[in-house]
Amino acid sequence: MPGWNKLTGISSSKIHDNSGRLVWQSDGNRINIAGYVYNNGIRSEMLITSLQVGLCYNWKVEYKNNQYYFEVAGVKISMSGSLSGLKFKCYPYFGGQSTAPVDMIINV
Repeated sequence: MPGWNKLTGISSSKIHDNSGRLVWQSDGNRINIAGYVYNNGIRSEMLITSLQVGLCYNWKVEYKNNQYYFEVAGVKISMSGSLSGLKFKCYPYFGGQSTAPVDMIINV
């Protein structure tokens, strides 16, 4: 599946060098949610869970001790990463190539 749409996250002033974001893409029936980390310019991603459309879910993104912690619908993962200097909250970005099968409503 091409592209990820970004929901939220934490970034340094250079988002493609050091950041951790919660991202989504659709497989046509469900919404796949992943952690997406740039660590010193190298990107990695890890699937967290797949969600049913039409329901509300809680989520959380934290950074501490060189780890990004992602939680969605009670499923937790951690990914290694760096984050120094100024820190910024990332807001939704829908530039991914994989569109949602239904209208999306996101509260951040």
